[in-house]
Amino acid sequence: MKLKVRIAYGTDVERVRKLVKKLGQQTKDPDIGPLFLQPLKSRGVVKMEDSAMIMRVKFMTRPGDRFTPRWHV
Repeated sequence: MKLKVRIAYGTDVERVRKLVKKLGQQTKDPDIGPLFLQPLKSRGVVKMEDSAMIMRVKFMTRPGDRFTPRWHV
């Protein structure tokens, strides 16, 4: 699942990337943790818009399980 995250200009992108990585390593929620096949990962800024930078975040689940974690990320 690939998600687009809007971040404000002036935001420390490297810090956001590190926070996403840290969150991905700490996915231990008893309800959704087992659904992740790979940890949450940042793919960096993929687009610049007038009002925000667009950062892509992705994770991997089994087919059919992708929507449950999406609402928690």
